[in-house]
Amino acid sequence: MPATLAQKAIALLMALVLCMGLTPHAAWAEEAGETGGSSAPQAVEQPTVTLTIVNGFGYSGPNVLVSKAYSFTEGQTLADLFAAAKAAGDIKDYEFSNPYGYGEYLASVMMPDDTVVSDPTGAASYWANFKNGSYASGAACQAGDKLAAGDAFQFAFTDLVVNRGPLPTSGLS
Repeated sequence: MPATLAQKAIALLMALVLCMGLTPHAAWAEEAGETGGSSAPQAVEQPTVTLTIVNGFGYSGPNVLVSKAYSFTEGQTLADLFAAAKAAGDIKDYEFSNPYGYGEYLASVMMPDDTVVSDPTGAASYWANFKNGSYASGAACQAGDKLAAGDAFQFAFTDLVVNRGPLPTSGLS
């Protein structure tokens, strides 16, 4: 049975499609999905560290002044983290001090609105320092503490004497 013109055209078209699929193509024409790569360079994410500064507790919970993640590079310290917060405008200034000879700990923070949160070196007021959810011990939370990816530092100013009014002097015996 002789092939019709339509059958010959379909056979020719199928052969052409088969041949086109077998021909090599230029390497520069590869699509990103074929090689698993991409023609555009990938952005390298910098590691981050979270800094949280709390000024006591109000009726609705802690008074959070700063809670933000900052990028850093290898070798940077906690002092560099505070410098980054200052450069970002999240704090206006800060001070580390070494009053007891054990290392430089956070002494004060000035907020952008000029509110100063500081340790007046009184027994009833202090900075509670936490690193990765645990109360800081040893060199943790000192100015020279090296940053590591994912670290979370929290500095909570705690004032145990909230009533600063004058004490009554009459009627005491």
